[in-house]
Amino acid sequence: MINHLLEKRGLNYKHVVVEPGERGESNHKDNIYKNKELFKDNYTIIAKFAEDLNVNDLKTLDYHPDCLYVDCEGCLHNFFNTDIGKYCLKSTRFIVNENDSFVIGKDIQELRDLFTKSDFSKIGVGYGCGTDCETEIWYKN
Repeated sequence: MINHLLEKRGLNYKHVVVEPGERGESNHKDNIYKNKELFKDNYTIIAKFAEDLNVNDLKTLDYHPDCLYVDCEGCLHNFFNTDIGKYCLKSTRFIVNENDSFVIGKDIQELRDLFTKSDFSKIGVGYGCGTDCETEIWYKN
């Protein structure tokens, strides 16, 4: 859907998708490679866990990620403790996060406090996972 909306707007975009593990298989057993082919999407797949990313993985984005669109079952808690996570937090303007930290037993307030401390403001709330969470949109002031 993200690719469709960006293409519809005529934007020249660079989009990276990170799915857990080397096979690119999500927690729901969706295969991102098959999805990309099926929908003729235009993005780069990085088959790693988010906390295993390095700066070189961001060359597709000219090393400056603009938006983090996150549905990773709480992975941001570990990700933002890494050097690449800290780098992304500084260079990103938008964070769209599904508040699914409960999956790993973490409190979402930890991330909210980090976003606020990093000059982000919450600008919207939307539908999340459909069970126990919402999605929040944060914008860097």
